[in-house]
Amino acid sequence: MENITLEDWETPMPVWQKFKSEKSQKEIATLVRQFDEEIITLPDFQRESDAWSKEDQSTLFYSILVGHDISNITMNEYSTVLNSSSVKYSLLNGQQRLTLLHKFLTNHPDFKLDGKTSFSIMSVFSKDFEGSAANNQDISEIYDKYLNHLDKKGIKSGRSFKGNLTFKLLPKSLKEKICGYNISVTTYDNASEAVCREYFNFAQLGKGLATSDKIHCVENELMKAVKDFSKNSNFIEIFSKTTIREIRLAVLEVISNIKYGRSLGQPKNIDIWLDKWSNDYKDDEYKKCFDVLEIFFNNYIVNGTNAYGKTEIKLLLPLIIYGFDKLSSKKNFNINDFSNFVFTIAPNAAKIIDYNIKLESKKHIKTLFDDKLLSLFEKNNLVFYNYSKLNGSTHSTRKVMGVCNDLIDLYEANYMN
Repeated sequence: MENITLEDWETPMPVWQKFKSEKSQKEIATLVRQFDEEIITLPDFQRESDAWSKEDQSTLFYSILVGHDISNITMNEYSTVLNSSSVKYSLLNGQQRLTLLHKFLTNHPDFKLDGKTSFSIMSVFSKDFEGSAANNQDISEIYDKYLNHLDKKGIKSGRSFKGNLTFKLLPKSLKEKICGYNISVTTYDNASEAVCREYFNFAQLGKGLATSDKIHCVENELMKAVKDFSKNSNFIEIFSKTTIREIRLAVLEVISNIKYGRSLGQPKNIDIWLDKWSNDYKDDEYKKCFDVLEIFFNNYIVNGTNAYGKTEIKLLLPLIIYGFDKLSSKKNFNINDFSNFVFTIAPNAAKIIDYNIKLESKKHIKTLFDDKLLSLFEKNNLVFYNYSKLNGSTHSTRKVMGVCNDLIDLYEANYMN
């Protein structure tokens, strides 16, 4: 048998551990202030800030008030300008906690503690609420709700409690307890973005990241192309109804559909897919798609104030890629006529199914299409219907291409001749 030494069992030291780091304690008030002033910033690969359940979000504040540990926060210190003393921190681990703390301490209108947690906090700190209720009408009202919720024997149960605590409704003693709570912070010294991404991926192991979260952790040529394209000012203005992360994921889904003949969806081996994307990006088909989209949106004139979401992205981009590639070289091609066509079809695709079933409801269809397009719809409603069925679904590239080409053929025959 081959001799095995202890060194054979040792794993290489993660690259981030080779960087200088410092451990410290910071009060919540300080962290929230720095986050508010954008001294602490969120790197692009962080996941969405609402990844926690409502119950988990509320439980965080109960844990703080009763003195439980809420785990370490990790940041990377960097200078904003070369040789500058202006320092900022990139948050590598702890986004959910810090975002919630910021919302709560700034009394964000969209964030309140759930009823069950609110009831538990008032049960543990009933003396604090009782003392503050005499001098604060708002606290008095929610504390009265708490007292009225107790049964005749005074048994405390938070089930179905309708009161929702905010920072404003806390007694001064509890506000000070939260603001003065110390969180352990590990700070790395000017680590590169690649190292920060590697640390983030390591920190999230076993936390069940969604596909969209994993995608945004990836650094490769394809992801760089998606990010560059999603900064296009016309594109952002048109799709302002959705977040930049949702836009990127939708663009990736379209490219994946065109390239691989299937939707990205939730593949089991997402890491293999991401590696394949990185290797395959040298393929001209990828670049051709982005070149077409860049040309289209750089030359498209934004008309009106319509704003669309990620569903429309998945319907619009294939139509633009196939149509612009096929028609743009023709002499009588007009980019604004073409854009008006696709931006009328795609946003109304979901509605076409219902109207196709009841064609007698022409007054409703007229609210979607102008006379020329309405006439086109009535003569070729099956083509429009097939396109509308692509809405929010997974289809093969062959089917998407076939449906889009049918629509482009209709456009060419009726608008360009």
